[in-house]
Amino acid sequence: MAEPAFPALQVVCDRLDNSPTEHHFVIWAAATPFVRGYEKEDVLWNDVLSRAWLTWQEFFTPTQTPHYPVADAKIKPLEISPNPQLSISGGLMQELGVQLWQWLFQGAIAGSFARAEGVALGQKETLRLRLDVRDPHLLPLPWEIMQPEMGKQAVSLNPQLFFSRTIGNVAPLRLRHTESHLNILLVLGKSDHDGDALDLQAEAEKLQSMWQQHNRGIADGDILIQPTATELSAALARKPYQLFFYSGHGEPAADGGRIHLSETETLNGKELAQILIQQGIRLAVFNSCWGAKSAQHNHQRSPPVALVKC
Repeated sequence: MAEPAFPALQVVCDRLDNSPTEHHFVIWAAATPFVRGYEKEDVLWNDVLSRAWLTWQEFFTPTQTPHYPVADAKIKPLEISPNPQLSISGGLMQELGVQLWQWLFQGAIAGSFARAEGVALGQKETLRLRLDVRDPHLLPLPWEIMQPEMGKQAVSLNPQLFFSRTIGNVAPLRLRHTESHLNILLVLGKSDHDGDALDLQAEAEKLQSMWQQHNRGIADGDILIQPTATELSAALARKPYQLFFYSGHGEPAADGGRIHLSETETLNGKELAQILIQQGIRLAVFNSCWGAKSAQHNHQRSPPVALVKC
């Protein structure tokens, strides 16, 4: 089944290697839905954005070592003015979201986005916005909360946009013919909270009941409860699943992080990617803490595991 050809804009961001300062980045439009020239912007990472990011981390991850996209960041958190219409967390999200948007969409890149929006509007279609972040130091930032100004929707919530982000070192996935019927495999792994004794069997039965009542015959869902890696691989091989869903504990680690299938069994990102690629999974969804957080070594971000895109 062919995928709809939505108008698409791909924005790429990377550090400028030959610059005398590591604050120097380059942003360019790699693909647009209109005829264009070469559109790029040289930008500097600024202290205001660093302060907003530090404030976010101090509020949401106070026990974690702060992450700085650039070195020599001797900065202080922002002083957020109280807003009776917003919670503290809401104010932080909007402040950082606006700062991220203004930094990414500058000059020619802002113009590219405006024209791409116009093309999508003219075609009465949704714009597919892809953000390709190639510098690993920028990956932990929550780009999904970007918004053009206070009070506007975050980019990931805007119904006029299909937002996604990836990294540059991706490999093509050979796709099988997609049937109209959707097969979903849900894996319930070890809980994120060690003290919580979840009844995973009851949860699985509840989910199965919901699928049977509401899927209208177009989707089947199978559930594995704390499988071994061998059991997971075997289950994926038995049926042509298109969607893989993992719910459980995750943590930063080398080789693309780590998920806990059970109390004793784990998989790192490379191992899981190999299993999913071999079976032709189209989409993997993770309900897991720290799913996008890179591991650190000597306060440096570890490069992420290679991704696969279709």
